Amino acid sequence: MMAASGTGAGKSRQRLLAGGLFVALAAVAAGSLLWAWQVYEVQQAEISAKAELLDSLKRHTPQRLGQARPGDIDRRDPYLAGESETIAAANMQRRIRGLVETAGGQVFSSQLLMKSEGDTADRRIELQLVFEGRMEAVQAALFEIETGAPFGFVDELALAPARSEQVGDPAEAGRVLRTTLTVSAYWRKPS
Repeated sequence: MMAASGTGAGKSRQRLLAGGLFVALAAVAAGSLLWAWQVYEVQQAEISAKAELLDSLKRHTPQRLGQARPGDIDRRDPYLAGESETIAAANMQRRIRGLVETAGGQVFSSQLLMKSEGDTADRRIELQLVFEGRMEAVQAALFEIETGAPFGFVDELALAPARSEQVGDPAEAGRVLRTTLTVSAYWRKPS
């Protein structure tokens, strides 16, 4: 009689262990599925952002290139517009800030550096800009600066991860870059 009840208790214990093992495996499987779903959502968001950037570049590139063919002459005005050097510098600052903000960056500071190089007709104007944005925003802003008119030239570029306390969403902290940029352009005295 004792042996029969011992085997009944052993079977019950085996069933309990098997049930516990099944629950543990189900929990691991559910956790794995949840993790995979989160990774999938992040990747889909990145793909969506890159698709939007690509669409934006596709819309602007034909206009910018003007459906150019070999031998065509670029007729865009390479110089900053403005009645004076100061107005041209302000126009440059407004344009570059606008390009960065349109691309999705947040400008923290900008400083104009106007260098008088004698009495030449062309004057070089520099703008130092500090902004933060995702890599896609930095790329889009640089593309617009370097391919647009008036011509802008990136003289210096420094990229660093943004400080996490300044980024609103902790998940975005590793994806946001602090960009320090020096851009130069030229203004020509009206004749």
